[in-house]
Amino acid sequence: MPTGASQAGSGNYTSLPRWKDDAPLFPANESYSTDFFGDLAVAAVESHPSDAPLSLYLPWQCVHTPITQPPACESSTTGTCEDPLRSMLFAADEQTASLVAALNEKAMWDSTLFIYSADNGGVDDLSTGNNYPLRGEKHTNWDGGMRVTAFISGGFL
Repeated sequence: MPTGASQAGSGNYTSLPRWKDDAPLFPANESYSTDFFGDLAVAAVESHPSDAPLSLYLPWQCVHTPITQPPACESSTTGTCEDPLRSMLFAADEQTASLVAALNEKAMWDSTLFIYSADNGGVDDLSTGNNYPLRGEKHTNWDGGMRVTAFISGGFL
């Protein structure tokens, strides 16, 4: 990895270094990370043999600081674009829906175990997170930092 580069979740949504296998992508891809990685996940499903097992791990960068609205919000006045955090989460929801649709189209949904989980509680500053009624926040061992929203779905169930 280049000096000064980071693979952290907290960073610019368009200019963090992106890697494929063991090499950086060149030319650099500067699309919004939620769209970039969501599209890659859908493409992986579309190109995968439907009768072969598939394991896919997709850790969304959003909703994470810095708060950066998706490019679709630059020219939109829809309700989801009025709140930057809501627009970021909506972008992840749309990409997740595209992934589920691709699994259905490939007739893979019936054998899918789909696990969706946050990685930690929010930063409890009331502008980017609120873990009420739980005590604590991200970076703590209190319930507010550890208990997260999650669900399991899929035809396998």
